[in-house]
Amino acid sequence: MTSGAGARGSVVAAMALVVACADCGGGASVKPSGPDAGARDTGVDAGVDAGVEPRCEALCQRLAKLQCPAPSSTYCMEDCTLRQSFAPWCDAAGKAVADCLTKQPDSSFACGGSGAEANRGVCEKQQAVFQDCLFEGPLPDMTQDCAAYSSIFTSLVSSLGCGKPLSKDDCLLALSDRIPCNGALAIYFHCNAHEPASSFQCTEAGPAPKPDARCAPYAFPLVLCTQPNDSDEGTVQ
Repeated sequence: MTSGAGARGSVVAAMALVVACADCGGGASVKPSGPDAGARDTGVDAGVDAGVEPRCEALCQRLAKLQCPAPSSTYCMEDCTLRQSFAPWCDAAGKAVADCLTKQPDSSFACGGSGAEANRGVCEKQQAVFQDCLFEGPLPDMTQDCAAYSSIFTSLVSSLGCGKPLSKDDCLLALSDRIPCNGALAIYFHCNAHEPASSFQCTEAGPAPKPDARCAPYAFPLVLCTQPNDSDEGTVQ
């Protein structure tokens, strides 16, 4: 049984690991990289991509018609697919956002630094539901993910010589409903629980994904969730 103080310490440590990795994937445009990015069969988010790709294609084709000076359509697809694939348990909410934006008239958008951007208030309800799901859940049973993450994390602590072990129970505690941003933390755990040891490096807080690791961008929702949000930059579309 984990003591109250020990559990709180483990929760703080878990959060610190993601903060330590903020530079790994702290931007919405950051995408998985490396020679096998996107191609490795890790079992993460299985069954989600089949639905994500068509909705992102439809949305990117819609935005391309606005002819905003912007990155390529490939960038749009990569960015949309990453955002829509963060959490398989939020798939329905993510689809609602993409479908809503795809159906909007030209007047709902404006050209910005990253291309066509939805105006304030456009699909606001759908985006709020999606963001709430990413940040706070509700979560599915995370027992298997926490067991896998605890195992690889404890092994990394030993092999890399940094940080402290994280037990399965403390992982589950960090994802409990009473912990702020538990959904965003679950996204990070869910992805990294299935990654090879070579994807991690030592940081002051302990093992964390390397900047080019596939799961590095999955820290982005937690970075957003834990920072003050006074602008549209805090919205995960």
